Amino acid sequence: MLALVVLGYCCIAQADPVKQPESDRRVAQLVRQLDDDQWSRRENAEQALMQMGPDILQVLPDNLAGMSPEAEKRLQNVRTRLQVARGKEAVKASRVTLRGTMTLADALARLQKSTGNGVVGYAEYGDRQVSVDLDQAPFWEVLDRLLDQADLTVYPYDDDDTAVRLVQRDPNQVDRSGRAHYEGVFRIQPTYVSAARDLLNASIKGLRVRL
Repeated sequence: MLALVVLGYCCIAQADPVKQPESDRRVAQLVRQLDDDQWSRRENAEQALMQMGPDILQVLPDNLAGMSPEAEKRLQNVRTRLQVARGKEAVKASRVTLRGTMTLADALARLQKSTGNGVVGYAEYGDRQVSVDLDQAPFWEVLDRLLDQADLTVYPYDDDDTAVRLVQRDPNQVDRSGRAHYEGVFRIQPTYVSAARDLLNASIKGLRVRL
């Protein structure tokens, strides 16, 4: 038993250390190069970091201890521009091509696979038939078409921010399709209009629109 324990200890001691990913080493190298003596190498390092894209944000150092103010400024410039690039990417609408007649469950499964957007609350309605013919349409437009055919709508008060929850639509509720504007990841629709006029003072009047 003692021999087995000693052997096990030796195996652990000789295990290879965890290797740093090549991309992380490249980032570290370029960050050091931001403080190079040559301006061209500093400039090239900054551009190379930008070209690596927003995925490197998580491995960029928070500060550059012992490095020049210029290197600090260049690093902050890289971080800011990559954050802006990530923000622009985040608000781009996912595009979906969906054609044919199928069950709601099948259609929503394809929609979720194509966009990564979660949809829940439709299990008991999943066998309802829907028919669509959409090419590179935004997520919300596709979902609106499906919900109208399945007599469902979005439940707006759910506290789960990771998925869209569906519920049965009120019989008096109008269709969702054709009543909204799709801009990036947003679906914008007027839901309530109120106009008012003071009958004693013609200058007092107003219009309120809820979106």
